[in-house]
Amino acid sequence: MRIALIGPDKPDDFAYLIGRAANELGHSVDLLGPATWSPFPASRRVNAVAEVMTRDPRLGVKLARKAIKSAFSQPFDLIISVQSLRPEIVDELSRRVGPVVLWFPDHVSNLGPLWMFSAAYRAVFFKDPLLVQRLNNLGVNNIHYLAEACDPIVHRPTDGQQLSSVAIVGNIYPTRAQLLERLIRDSIPLKLYGGSYLGYLSPELRERHTGLYLRGLEKSSVFCNSIAVLNNLHPAEMTSMNARLFESTAAGALVVTEKRETLSDYFAIDTEVLAFTNYDELMDRLRNAMSDPSVRKKLGPAASRRAHSDHTYAHRLASMFEVLELE
Repeated sequence: MRIALIGPDKPDDFAYLIGRAANELGHSVDLLGPATWSPFPASRRVNAVAEVMTRDPRLGVKLARKAIKSAFSQPFDLIISVQSLRPEIVDELSRRVGPVVLWFPDHVSNLGPLWMFSAAYRAVFFKDPLLVQRLNNLGVNNIHYLAEACDPIVHRPTDGQQLSSVAIVGNIYPTRAQLLERLIRDSIPLKLYGGSYLGYLSPELRERHTGLYLRGLEKSSVFCNSIAVLNNLHPAEMTSMNARLFESTAAGALVVTEKRETLSDYFAIDTEVLAFTNYDELMDRLRNAMSDPSVRKKLGPAASRRAHSDHTYAHRLASMFEVLELE
């Protein structure tokens, strides 16, 4: 098939990884980039302005069409967007180019203006089974479940020697900040990574933040070179698990993850990952990891084998194509 991908497509971005998996499955892939257009270099302020412009009824359609104008130049067998597109754009793509699906990678608080429920998508895929169940119960059409995944090429074990800290990779939002500050007070050696604006963080968190935004093998190396990877979840992850779970397990890290009811569908608790539901359990898991290196040596490789055997983007695409009745 000839497949188009709409969404941010830098190395290790969601659309980029989907596209690479599709290539490995033998399909031709065009990465079309994000559906948000701006004449200025990206920044936090520019992105906020672009978001407002995108939601304008007239200007938003014009800007979205300009951003993905290359999509209209040729037919595709399938268009996969990882961004929620304006209904007008989905309708136009479906008529002129080919069937469009949405694979939405975020939790429910990022659903935005709910355009996906009034657009002519062939199918919409969410990572949260509870959201899918609720929508299906109401008779909303073409809603399906598809979990996040890993890429075994870049999410894989590296050397794993410098085990001096517990790694946190991702944005530092308020509930995570409170948790991390408490862990610091309880003498857990943290090291933080991600693209967060550091100015609003407490001095304790700023001191431990590297300021590094990680991609690909560099990220996998951090996972491997840590005592453990702490994966606490955004409050809006209802029954879903985040991408960090699949990336860090695939890299062979000892993952200490907040528990959701779907976790055991992906990994065996206590033999592939460690899980917690409250702070006391989290401290117990971290202290165990810090005091007993054999825990990491046992769980890390087992988790990596599971991620690579069951949870790659190629696996997810195969599931998608089955739903769409495509080969």
